[in-house]
Amino acid sequence: MIIVPFFELIAYWFILIRPATLNEPPGGFEPLLESEEEVESSVLVEGTDTGKCLEIKSSLAKFLNGVMDLRYYMGSLFLVYASEYLINQGMFEIMWYKNISWSIKVQYRVYQVVYQVGVTISRSSASVIHFSKIHIFSILQFLNLIVFACEARYQFIPSIWITLILILYEGLLGGACYVNAFYSIYNEVPAHRREYSLGLASISDSFGVVFAGVLSTFIHNYICKFRVSRQ
Repeated sequence: MIIVPFFELIAYWFILIRPATLNEPPGGFEPLLESEEEVESSVLVEGTDTGKCLEIKSSLAKFLNGVMDLRYYMGSLFLVYASEYLINQGMFEIMWYKNISWSIKVQYRVYQVVYQVGVTISRSSASVIHFSKIHIFSILQFLNLIVFACEARYQFIPSIWITLILILYEGLLGGACYVNAFYSIYNEVPAHRREYSLGLASISDSFGVVFAGVLSTFIHNYICKFRVSRQ
């Protein structure tokens, strides 16, 4: 992880294509609709309580409308991130194998590396292949969560190599859902709404991670107590 910032600098300065202007999207801005112009003009009333209320109502309406328009993508991102981070935060630590020379700490580090490899591969695939039905990745990731939960509790997978394949598959699913969701939003949303929509959609995966972080604590403790009771 220490060298990751170095690669980020290379990607930012030498790989990414810089737009002609940082403020205007490719192709220019699309004109506002009449209803949007009315909202904008009403919000410009400043210094009064009425103006502030209108501004709050306008922002809230814009947020809710954006959520409704992006509910498919946001729901898929939430589910896929909640599932994979429940796996990573609640189960990786207690999925270890005795029939291998690696220590428990080494096994955990290998899990994380394999997961990130899968994510990197799938996030780099949007220019090669694109999937519009991203809910499939979310459903498959949720099924993956069930498999990992059963493995953490009952330890039925005989080899760590099978688990590593499943972890690679987990990373591929998560990365594919992420990149295809934002690829679709970028290409389907009008230019004047694109930046706001991309930022709004990113909230859903953050909520998924937070949800998984809270829930994984209880799941981790439950599985540990169950395994101790069987000994």
